[in-house]
Amino acid sequence: MKAGHGQTTGKCLVNSRKLGRAKVVKAVIDGLRTGVDDYEEYSGWDFEGSNEAFLKSCIFREIADQFITSSEDTQSVFVDLELAQNHLTESASRKGRPRAALRGNPRFDLLLWSGNNPWGVLEVKSFPQSSSRSKVDRDIKRIVALLSAPQHKTIKLGIFAYFYACKREETHKRYLRNLLSRIDELLNDENFSVLSETRKGRAKRDDYFYFLGAISIEKKRYTKVS
Repeated sequence: MKAGHGQTTGKCLVNSRKLGRAKVVKAVIDGLRTGVDDYEEYSGWDFEGSNEAFLKSCIFREIADQFITSSEDTQSVFVDLELAQNHLTESASRKGRPRAALRGNPRFDLLLWSGNNPWGVLEVKSFPQSSSRSKVDRDIKRIVALLSAPQHKTIKLGIFAYFYACKREETHKRYLRNLLSRIDELLNDENFSVLSETRKGRAKRDDYFYFLGAISIEKKRYTKVS
């Protein structure tokens, strides 16, 4: 078991043979959908953007449900919830001063490990009630910093997942354009591939649309884990 694992707030074991960009993105979108549907069923209210923690736990559970395995082997992966930066640096491929976005021991919403190596990082946000632009920018910078850091060559994938509620579809389109533009600006590197996937829904009781999104950032070149 890797260093620092026992101090996380949640973990489960999955099989890395099944891991891949498309499958992880699907699990994230499915987790967002489950969160919205379950909240409406259990509470009797439309999902509110302030319930961000509930979305994180639903994504965590969806990843476990889609990739769970009963056997421990070299291909197994732990999924951590709310992992602090200092635990991640214990498994870094080489030591060094962390990038500015990673200082202060921040916590990552979800982190996937292949064996003893970090493999993917996820940040989750809910709009418009609970997430300011500065918080979104901070999370994107953390994802980009991890993917770019020489200490973490095994991290292949970063995902920014979100719930966005609005009265008009154009509002979301404008937000997504600005978000993708900001990610391109931060990356400024042709060695990364950025894809966006969204699902549209409509509130059952109130008059608004919502969008479930996953923006995935993948290294085109990365160190293969053993």
